Amino acid sequence: MAFWTNNSAPKRKFRFAIFDSNEGTIEGESIWYWAKSVTKPSFEISTSEYQLINHTFKYPGLLTWNDITISLVDTSEITQRLIRKVFNFGYVYPTQADITNYVDGISKSQSDIYVGNLQINQLDSDGKTLEQWKLHGGIVKSINFGDLDYSSEDLVGLEMTIAYDWAEIEGVGTQPLTAQAVGTENTADNAGLDDTLVIDSTVTNDT
Repeated sequence: MAFWTNNSAPKRKFRFAIFDSNEGTIEGESIWYWAKSVTKPSFEISTSEYQLINHTFKYPGLLTWNDITISLVDTSEITQRLIRKVFNFGYVYPTQADITNYVDGISKSQSDIYVGNLQINQLDSDGKTLEQWKLHGGIVKSINFGDLDYSSEDLVGLEMTIAYDWAEIEGVGTQPLTAQAVGTENTADNAGLDDTLVIDSTVTNDT
């Protein structure tokens, strides 16, 4: 007998799907259909230490979202489509001496158009979305087109690293899990308690 109910069953690694806001409309069938694996978003918070007398106190600093990695099965057109994406970002081959061709370079705004805001959906056994990660401001940081080997019959794979500005998570049938939403949830869960958690929903960026 399982120790969990359908509403609280553990997630399975192989039940996921990747989407972006533009892939299907620009290129037709999404390349993410060929994804084998993906790392979920993660972040780190820097800390600063201050010493007072014989104690060290730690304070939180900037929050930085870590890159994600997507592994795909290569097909006859996946590599070409990924190369086209890079050119759509603004990259050009250095085949001309005229430096004016390379002034603009790879563009963040063009990357937003051709990468879009990636979504990583965790699915249940019926294919319904349990949770959805939305990555904002994604750019392709690196692409590894794999290797070839006469001694192997394995499928050719490639690996992409994508950097992004920030991510948010949503659960099915719930509001986005922002600080304000979490603060509301904790207030409800701890009704009648004096030590109710209060979370400031105002986010500021240090410049």
